[in-house]
Parts: sequence; C-alpha cells; structure tokens
Amino acid sequence: MAVRARTQQLERDLAEYKALLAAARQRLEKPAQAASLLADPNLRLVRLRGTAKGSDAAGHVLLSSGSQAVFFASGLPALPPGRVYQLWLIRGSAPAVVSAGIFQPNAQNQASLKFESSVLTTGVTAVAVTDEPEKGVCCLPAISC
Repeated sequence: MAVRARTQQLERDLAEYKALLAAARQRLEKPAQAASLLADPNLRLVRLRGTAKGSDAAGHVLLSSGSQAVFFASGLPALPPGRVYQLWLIRGSAPAVVSAGIFQPNAQNQASLKFESSVLTTGVTAVAVTDEPEKGVCCLPAISC
C-alpha cells in the first residue's frame, strides 16, 4: 500500500512539475519572439493617429519582412456594449483591405494584437482601426473575424 501511495504522489508531483515547466517555457517564448521581430533589418513602423472622436488615441504597428506584425494602441475611447475595435491592413495589391482581427481595450484604454500571416502582411501601405459590431466585419471570406 505504501508503495502505491508513494507512486501516486510522485505521479502528481511529476504532473505539477510538467505544468510549471510548460508555463516557464511559454513565458520565455514571448521575449524571444519580440527579439526576433525587432532584429529584422527591414522592420517597418506604421503610426496611427486618433480622429476627432478619439483625439487622444494613438497606435503603432511593427511589420517584419517575414510575416509577423504587432499592433499597440493607447488612449482608445471606451466602446459601448456590443462594439469592438477592428484592425485593418491596407495593401498595395488585391485584396486591398484585409482584417487583422478584433480587439477590446483594457481598463487603461490600451490594446495590443499580434498576428503572423504572410497573406495579411504582404504589401501593407497603411493601417486603420474602426469601431465595429461585436463580432467585427469581414471583407474577405478567407479571413476569419
């Protein structure tokens, strides 16, 4: 009986250690991904400015020469219930406008969105953020919103 109980305890300990290790690996991946993005010699920065409705809003998108992109925003106006923000990539080739996803600002009116898709990031010339219905809108059936 004692051997069985000890084996079960060791199995529980092992499962806990595996979970801790997986969480630590996940925390380490984020800085490595950021470093990879920032190390790109062709990294581009696209700046967004607020409109009359959100004059304090500002945003930045970092686009790598590969397929990574990271969006950061601050000063976003609070949205009414049932509304979300949607990030749009305006491109020089068809399709000219693609959705990069929907998001909600946090309590400090900030937001970030990371995506990786050469389909989305190829030929980006500008970026826009709009206020949309809860699930966003899609302009392309291939892009999930």
